[in-house]
Amino acid sequence: MSTKIIQHVCPELVTEALLKRLLGMILLLVVILGSRAHAQPMDLVLQNTIITTTSVFTATNSITAGPNFTIASSGDATLSAPAVALKGGLFIIRGGKLKVVSQTIVVNVKAEDPAILDKFILHQNYPNPFNPTTQISYALPKAEKVEIVVYNMYGQRVRTLLSEFQGPGYHTIVWDGTGNSGERVSSGVYYYKVTAGKYSATRKMTLMQ
Repeated sequence: MSTKIIQHVCPELVTEALLKRLLGMILLLVVILGSRAHAQPMDLVLQNTIITTTSVFTATNSITAGPNFTIASSGDATLSAPAVALKGGLFIIRGGKLKVVSQTIVVNVKAEDPAILDKFILHQNYPNPFNPTTQISYALPKAEKVEIVVYNMYGQRVRTLLSEFQGPGYHTIVWDGTGNSGERVSSGVYYYKVTAGKYSATRKMTLMQ
């Protein structure tokens, strides 16, 4: 009698085991697909960005930080990848934090690009050449009266983008390729000059209509 009971129950046990195994495979497949959907990038480039909060960046192969990658005084950035490259134009405003978790760190920062923001900095506009707009980024070590003026190649004033008092830190302003009267200016080479207190710098840019 016991033999008959075992023979009767075994098919149900086998079916239940198969169902459990099938369910486990389905769950595993869902986990794999989910992880792929949120997979980290192979190579990550961080530029033209300002970090103001706690941020963690990860990549499978490499992370490149710069140009125009800035960690503000309130920012806390962690870069985690097998290889991390720090390029010119990476700035940490005093109080900001940078942590690098990597086996290989390549530093390619120019002498005029300090790790701690303690002097006036003017970046090259981006994009350049541009059409129709471009960003001009700069950093102030302390509060200053700032004036930003665009000149044509003949030294004539085309547009006053800014004339006001600004606090220390990283700032960006956009030029839309228009003059003071709102008219579109012609294609060509222009210069933007940023004056902040005793600091002053000029860079060249190209507008392509």
